[in-house]
Amino acid sequence: MSRQIQATREWIQERIPPALSRSNSAATFDSNNFPHPEGAVEIDPEHKRAVKIIGRIGFTAKAIIYGVLGAIIIRVALGFGEDSSPQGVFLLLGDNPLGIPILLVLAISLCFYIVWRFWEAYEGQGSDATYSRVRNFFRYRLSPLVSGLVYSAYTFYVIRTITISRHDRHADQSTTTTKSSFPDSWVAQGGGGKFGVAVIGLGFIIATLIQFKVALTGSFRRELYQNKLGNRYLRWAVHTLGRLGFAARGLVFLLVAILMFQSLGHDDVEDEDDSITAKAIEKLRFSSWGKAILIILGVGLCLYAAFAFLNVYFKIFPTPPPTRNPRVRDIETPDDVSSGEPSIADENSHKKP
Repeated sequence: MSRQIQATREWIQERIPPALSRSNSAATFDSNNFPHPEGAVEIDPEHKRAVKIIGRIGFTAKAIIYGVLGAIIIRVALGFGEDSSPQGVFLLLGDNPLGIPILLVLAISLCFYIVWRFWEAYEGQGSDATYSRVRNFFRYRLSPLVSGLVYSAYTFYVIRTITISRHDRHADQSTTTTKSSFPDSWVAQGGGGKFGVAVIGLGFIIATLIQFKVALTGSFRRELYQNKLGNRYLRWAVHTLGRLGFAARGLVFLLVAILMFQSLGHDDVEDEDDSITAKAIEKLRFSSWGKAILIILGVGLCLYAAFAFLNVYFKIFPTPPPTRNPRVRDIETPDDVSSGEPSIADENSHKKP
């Protein structure tokens, strides 16, 4: 078994340039050109230009959403009563003279983002030969799939906002957000609803840890054209924006998770005009520490918006494997070796004289 593992490691090392084999190497960040072996788990390289255009348009929409959402949260902290949710972003954008054209452009841009996420999820773009099947699945199939579904919901809200009048959209928002508020409506249904809320809350906890890990390790740098960040001040600024932005997103997910688990302690919505979630937000608004959290959160989301906008130029599309060595469908990897199955590397070792 040890001989098989060693043979597989040697086989991988032969196919990864020495500078790229070190995951923390600066060379790993610099390189965007990597081999495309036959059978690689990736989008067809011939479609690279199309993916780049779709991804860049989508990231522009993402930057707008996070920027406006961050500004709304700051306004809420300063005493302005507004809907501090993605839906509130679309309501705010729709309430100005150019609101409908802006929302139309935003909806189209979000569709591009959704196509990019679903496309990469379907192809498993970014899957790395040095990662396990499970790690590749969660990172390069499940994660972009969930992201695409979330932004599909955002797109639905944008289109819905466009198709109804200003008066109706505010009336509809006030009733659906308070009287049928999630997670309270689920909790009120009993055990099944509480279980669902607990599962979603756990999902947000996991998302929180992932965002904080990305912020601390700076792993997002491997998806940027570092050769375009030759100026050290520009490089420091972009990397810092990324770290602070991902930390802010982690704080958002953590806040949502806390609200989820807090709601489990209530069997009913105490006031049909003020949900448990709304009361928690009100508590943040009217306490000094709560306002500080909201301001930090709002600023952080604005910084993430700036980072997302910079991704339009600096991000590598399609998403590259971290070691620049894509996983190949019909080639066995260390996972298969550890399970006792013969690897191609091992077979090749027997062919050597």
